[in-house]
Amino acid sequence: MAGTSHADIAAYVLGVLDQPDHVAFEAHLMECERCQDELLELQDVPCLLDEVKQSWPTTPKAPAPRSPDDWTPETSGHVSLF
Repeated sequence: MAGTSHADIAAYVLGVLDQPDHVAFEAHLMECERCQDELLELQDVPCLLDEVKQSWPTTPKAPAPRSPDDWTPETSGHVSLF
């Protein structure tokens, strides 16, 4: 990381910063009231994501494969501008 950024708060909360970035962000956090406030607002996000993950279906169902004969502009998922 080139430098500590206020944007690093989400990565810090989610625990995805590598060790040097984690240490640098914690040093920044000690002096930055803005990031301290955001940390208080975001501290529950990892637990909420775990709850969502646990309640999610174990295996999402993939759509049934379609044959090329079934293709139409309406079923392709693409919008034509012309």
